[in-house]
Amino acid sequence: MLDYVWRDKLLLILIISFLLFIAFIPGFAQSFPSYVDWNTLCLIVFYIVLSRAFIVSGLIDNLALRIIRISSDLYKLYYLVVFTTMLVSLLVTNDGAVLIMTPLMISVSRLLKRDYKRLVILVLLAANTGSILLPFSNPQNIIIWQHYELSIVSIVMVTAPLVAILLIVLLFLVFLWVHGEKRHECKPVVLSRIKIRSLLAYGSIILLVTGTLLGEYGYGILALFVEIMVLFIIDRRVFKGVDYGLILIFLLIFPLFKELSIIITSYYRVSLYGLTLYLISIGLSQLISNVPATIALISYTSDWKTLLIGVNTAGYLSPIGSLANMIGLRISGMKFLEYFKYTIVYNLVVLFIGIIIILLL
Repeated sequence: MLDYVWRDKLLLILIISFLLFIAFIPGFAQSFPSYVDWNTLCLIVFYIVLSRAFIVSGLIDNLALRIIRISSDLYKLYYLVVFTTMLVSLLVTNDGAVLIMTPLMISVSRLLKRDYKRLVILVLLAANTGSILLPFSNPQNIIIWQHYELSIVSIVMVTAPLVAILLIVLLFLVFLWVHGEKRHECKPVVLSRIKIRSLLAYGSIILLVTGTLLGEYGYGILALFVEIMVLFIIDRRVFKGVDYGLILIFLLIFPLFKELSIIITSYYRVSLYGLTLYLISIGLSQLISNVPATIALISYTSDWKTLLIGVNTAGYLSPIGSLANMIGLRISGMKFLEYFKYTIVYNLVVLFIGIIIILLL
């Protein structure tokens, strides 16, 4: 356990910060349970566990393998990677999509004898793009959805145009990449079919629908309880592979950044909105990632639309901007500078698109 914490630098920093807060901030030890939005946290845990259930069932892997297997050239391969990753991110969040698709893309690249880096970058960009659409497809959306008590429709009305524009830009990037390569053919990819555990697959789909409906009406705690009971009966092996360190990270983020917000507010009261909120959400996300930035900023604004757009577009600009980016780079072994090499122009375009949308709101 200690070795795991030591290797996970983000978790280590949060644990040390939490202990320092308890030691030096009067009343924090007694108050921190009330700082946690338990309903939202339970929903986040619900989707983390559900993503593991989809992986264990074999359903997502088979979907990805089947689509990639039909690729005959780079255009088809790259476009199918984009759309497959976006679809997976809708079901298991952007973090889950990256965990599934990154190792798969490395294997495909090795079989095709091609550089894996562009495929990994496509996975990161597509996962962040697809997960913007729905309120439960990434953690920052879940937090905004629950904190402002929004309907799914109201969120999609804001995110759908952004996703459509970002997808067009991403597909154009794919065109430029493929057009610049000399060899477009793809040899058939031979990948074994993974057996689907039907009961777990169907149960996970039903849980996805049920949990989303419960989350829509503010019953995140009930959704998690039902999920644990159902999965414990169907296939308790799901719980062995759950990233409990990630759950602990979210548990620590809530009270830490809530307390920071209270401290800052006591000295400097401000209401953020519009372009100012957008730029602050972008900048703060590059320092502490977009999920902590969301928690830190929700106390300072009622402008949830700008916050939603800001923290989501922030995920593109650097590896730190999104936890999914850091997961993908860690799995693939890519360096931060390599990420910028492939995405710098795209990132600037995304930043500009976000500014235009904010000005039009």
